[in-house]
This record gives sequence, structure tokens and C-alpha cells, in this order.
Amino acid sequence: MHLYEEACGLNKMLEVKLKKAEVTIVDQVMIAAEKSQHYEDKFKARTQEHQAAMKKVAHKAQAKLDAVQVQHELDMASYREGLKSPVLISLLQARLKMAYEATVAGFECPTWTIKA
Repeated sequence: MHLYEEACGLNKMLEVKLKKAEVTIVDQVMIAAEKSQHYEDKFKARTQEHQAAMKKVAHKAQAKLDAVQVQHELDMASYREGLKSPVLISLLQARLKMAYEATVAGFECPTWTIKA
């Protein structure tokens, strides 16, 4: 009988420990689930922050590229305009020289208004 009572006492003790273990396991599962959710939320927030930062950097880079392209177009237009005057002057000087040489050589054209 004594053995039976010891076995019953041991059984009750093991049942209590098992209940405590079950409660502990349930608590640990809940803690793990909450931590997991916390880190998932934190990861999503960080990901959104990084995506927003990347978009901001991309927009800034695009704006700088657009500004550089506009400046290049303006510089090229200015360069072309700057070339027009010297080229026109050279052409007119060449025509004047040809007209002068033609009149010196005795060629006359009625449309020439240059007098030597």
C-alpha cells in the first residue's frame, strides 16, 4: 500500500509539473509569436523606410541628370550661335576678296556693288 501511495503522490507531482510545463510552453509560444510579429513589423517599417530613401535618391539623381541635360543643350545652342558670327564674317570676307580679285583682273559683274 505504501508503494501505491508513493506512486499516486509521484503521479500527482508529475501531473503538476506537466501542467506547469504546458503553461510555460504556451507562454513561450505566445512570447515567440509576439516577438516574431514585432520583428516582422519592424522589418516592414525598415523596408518601407529604405524604399522611400531609394526613391528620394533616385528622384534627386533624375533631377540632377535633367538639369545637366538642359545645361548641355543650352551650352550647345550658345556654342552654335557663337560660331555663326565668325563663320559669316569669314564667308563675307572670302566673297569680298573674290570680288576684289575679280575686279582687279578685269571681270565685272553687274550685281557687284564693290568699287576698287
